[in-house]
Amino acid sequence: MMTKRVTGWLVGLLSSCCLSAFAQPTLTDDQQAMLRFLDIQAEQLYQYSDSLWKLAEPSFQEFRSVKLLTGILRSEGFRVEENLAGAPTMFVATYGRGKPVIGLFGEYDADRNAANLAVPYRQVGSDNPYGHGAGHNLLAVGSLGAALAIKHLIDQGKLQCTIRYFGTTAEGGLGGKTYLARDGYFNDLDLSLYWHPSPVTQANTGGWDALVDVAFQFTGRKRPVRLPDLSENPLEAALDWLSAVRRLQKNRSLPGRIHWVVKTPGADLRWVPDTVTVEVRMQSSQQTAIVRALDSLTVFADQAAQSNQVTYSRRVLQAKHEFIPNRTAMRLVHNTMAVLGDLRYTADEITYANQLQTYLKQPVSELAAPLRPFTDRAVTNGLNGYASDISDASWLAPEIYFTVCTQPFVPMHAWPATVFTGHSIGHKGLLYAAKVMAVVIDTYVRDPALQQTIRQEHRERTQHYRYRSLLEPGPIPAGANYPTN
Repeated sequence: MMTKRVTGWLVGLLSSCCLSAFAQPTLTDDQQAMLRFLDIQAEQLYQYSDSLWKLAEPSFQEFRSVKLLTGILRSEGFRVEENLAGAPTMFVATYGRGKPVIGLFGEYDADRNAANLAVPYRQVGSDNPYGHGAGHNLLAVGSLGAALAIKHLIDQGKLQCTIRYFGTTAEGGLGGKTYLARDGYFNDLDLSLYWHPSPVTQANTGGWDALVDVAFQFTGRKRPVRLPDLSENPLEAALDWLSAVRRLQKNRSLPGRIHWVVKTPGADLRWVPDTVTVEVRMQSSQQTAIVRALDSLTVFADQAAQSNQVTYSRRVLQAKHEFIPNRTAMRLVHNTMAVLGDLRYTADEITYANQLQTYLKQPVSELAAPLRPFTDRAVTNGLNGYASDISDASWLAPEIYFTVCTQPFVPMHAWPATVFTGHSIGHKGLLYAAKVMAVVIDTYVRDPALQQTIRQEHRERTQHYRYRSLLEPGPIPAGANYPTN
């Protein structure tokens, strides 16, 4: 029987041995034709992106953005299912038949107070405070372009697979994709791909944290403080429980972070409250540590409630799993990027970027997007510092994540980034991302040995934990958008 150490070493060895075998040294004739198809479609894709950029709708309210995207997909022959997990702005569009089943992700929600015209200085053009400071308009249409390119090969009889485009919301908040994972929408995927606009172009094996927000509510009897009886006191129960939580924190049983806030609605010094709620955030690079900590907190709450003669309830507010990178798949993306070459910018685009840097009083640097070296930088103990709703899908099937340069180093989720997401600089990034994903999917579908190696690595990296959603049952609570980061 292999030890975990030997098994992990074997996966790493297999991955490194297969890198040359599964490299993307040249593009096939079909892939070249697919890239030409995307070049022909480029102006149309840019128009789609700019339409989303102008709509700039917040999470759970992207009704016009969804209407635009689902209309495009339906016109291309995709089968569209809407209102996923009870959210009217989440959908899935499917094309093709048979295995493998490939998932692509789209997002289209905008950031508050990020509105700006596509000019290299501060100028808000409307009363809408939302703007695409995270570039989700680019993200949505880049993935759409890849889906259309694969559809083009399927229609020509040159590729057999099923392509699924998932339209989702609130990646950095409540996490729409976590509810799709909970409800089984990713169960039959063989591979999924996610990209994001960024100041850099890279694919590596960096991980993301597991994160859970949970509310423990203690309920007792409200009465005047002049009464000496201390029983049925939810505040005492909450304090006892927090003492146990602090012991857990000091013992470093959780390699990460625990934080909490205490809420007592209508608190009054003259009265013992009847309800005390403690909201807790747990974050760690290890999924199993999060699960153990959540179980421990529940046991502590039960003990505190019993000793103080009160009742308690537990409600998970949001839950994102640890991200499981796939080295073989990520290396394939890196090699594909190397073949496609670096993004290039015109003199006017470089001047535009420099003008904004000058306006922001930043050092002026040349706009450039060289492919960064491939690195394995996963954190195994502690914190990565970020959690994302794409992570749950990575437990159900191998998942690819990469970034493409769509802007220089200016603040994201803010108006300086919006300046680029509605500009030709952002357009170039979305088209590049579409090409990368299309070539990677084509390579994967045609190579059973590559599929097996990626699948085997995924099995080895997830065998220690069987995925189960930590979310509550029922529709996604769209009115309660808890920020993650």
